[in-house]
Amino acid sequence: MLSMKICYYNHTGKVSGAEKVLFTLLANLGPGFEPSLIAPETTQIRAFCEEHGIRHLPVDELKARFTMNPFLLARYLSSALQGILQVRRLVRQVAPDVLHANSTRAGMVACIATVGRPTPVVWHIHDQFRKHPITTGVRLLLGASRRNSVIAVSQATAQGVRGTTGPRRQAPVTVIHNGVDGSLYDPRPDKVEEFLQAEKLQDASFRVVMVGQITPRKGQLEAIETFARFVHADAPEALLLVVGSPVFNRDERYLQRLQSEVSRLGVEKNVRFLGKRTDIPVILQSAHLLIANSSSEPFSLVLLEACASATPVLASAVDGVPELIIDGETGKLFPYGDSAAMLQALRQLHGDRHYTRSLGVASRERTLRHFTQEQFLQRVRQFYATVVHVPNADVPRAAGVRKELGPA
Repeated sequence: MLSMKICYYNHTGKVSGAEKVLFTLLANLGPGFEPSLIAPETTQIRAFCEEHGIRHLPVDELKARFTMNPFLLARYLSSALQGILQVRRLVRQVAPDVLHANSTRAGMVACIATVGRPTPVVWHIHDQFRKHPITTGVRLLLGASRRNSVIAVSQATAQGVRGTTGPRRQAPVTVIHNGVDGSLYDPRPDKVEEFLQAEKLQDASFRVVMVGQITPRKGQLEAIETFARFVHADAPEALLLVVGSPVFNRDERYLQRLQSEVSRLGVEKNVRFLGKRTDIPVILQSAHLLIANSSSEPFSLVLLEACASATPVLASAVDGVPELIIDGETGKLFPYGDSAAMLQALRQLHGDRHYTRSLGVASRERTLRHFTQEQFLQRVRQFYATVVHVPNADVPRAAGVRKELGPA
């Protein structure tokens, strides 16, 4: 049977969507794999590793970001150099068969840290590359070593990594869509009723939910503005639940701005901020509709979870979203930034509840056929076997994830 040491590197200790995918892999690779994790030591990461028996190798948080400020640049370069040295030392110690970097920045560090070593480096790209000199530099780094290969979370992400023009030699890119453990999103009518009673939501005849980080990229502000128009003109009884919390940078200010905007628009009774929650499956099943208004979404875990819950979805048609949501069949899509189209779709989905429910049912059926967690895990296991050149490997299967980790 295949036996392989996989060392994961995560450059941040904060837990968002990419870390949920990472935790899924760490907890469920199964027999024949020996996982370890290089990552900053935070409460969530430490608790996860202890619970699942994962070897944790602490490093400093990578604080390197892209900037033209010379003072910040010097600080970031120092952080990057420190990270490279720490990862290099730990890779020598672990001697993994594969070093799996869980972000673009982690991939850059991992690639440089393993110069002179035979270790294959897998870049797991959860971001959408845009046209920029920095992304050109990343592509050059990817193509500089035959040890590099890429897992992209969607076809749109893969196209961004490849670019329209680029270096003569490009690292191989494999698309592996994220997956979901469907059993976590099986119908739970009793739990839904308990949630509605506890939050006093029984009288809200049209419950809409947004789930995710509180950050401008997720477009909560524009969605709230459109929802306010919908409330005032069409559905005074409608309720929007905003689930999630700020994670990165100065997003606390963005949350304050959202709260101020709700007051200014006169919809305090129609919009509620629930903060970070661990009962996401129940919240999704309690909603008549999920809205996603992201400006960029390589392949959304929240949309995947909503689909698995049979919760109808209204989403901006960006990046990898159309690979998950088929417009008019398993959800409704609108062009990002088109508030009129969002409002029109809201009115349609509010007015025709039978059609709306049918979208949710169809999305769950498609998700359980094409985007299961076991399909995701098996594709990654086989990818590792290919990376280390194990032909016709007996790749074992493993059980699904046992814990839900909150909004992405």
